[in-house]
Amino acid sequence: MFLDIQSNDPDLLKFLEENISKTTPSLILSKKDHRLLTLNFLSSKNEVKISCLNQDPINMSKPFHFSEIVNKINHFQQNYFVEIGPMEYFPFDGSLKLNEKNTLLTQTQNQILCSLVCFEEGIEKKKLYESIWVSDKNISDNKLDTHLTNLRNHIFDFSNYKLNFKTLRGSIKLDIS
Repeated sequence: MFLDIQSNDPDLLKFLEENISKTTPSLILSKKDHRLLTLNFLSSKNEVKISCLNQDPINMSKPFHFSEIVNKINHFQQNYFVEIGPMEYFPFDGSLKLNEKNTLLTQTQNQILCSLVCFEEGIEKKKLYESIWVSDKNISDNKLDTHLTNLRNHIFDFSNYKLNFKTLRGSIKLDIS
């Protein structure tokens, strides 16, 4: 899952940026050219208010343990979705929802779709491959292409929506219209 963290407190922001990626599977990126869950941490003397678009804010009294922040971030991540065609895609648990129907993606399918959704301008195929299969010594275009086809087929079987990818100069981009 990819996050954008903002705060009115520079020390809290630095602390969050340094520790979230170390203690959770979440990665913090800049907002530019990314679709991200943006969390705002508004710090006052006695509390921190965490908010994001389309979800109710959560207040935490000071002092608090870092695990409380992680739990609150997880709460926001679980409810975060991106619209892909007629579906809602929930990257945190790798699920797609359409009306009253749900389907789960495999871990690999979710990693691929999460990266493609996040990187609005596309991601290098090599970088995508390496982020999913970190221990592979040789990059196989066929392996990635097979997983992309399986993802596209899974989504089409679930929703009749044709997921489109654009490839240009070694980068791949999800075409969400």
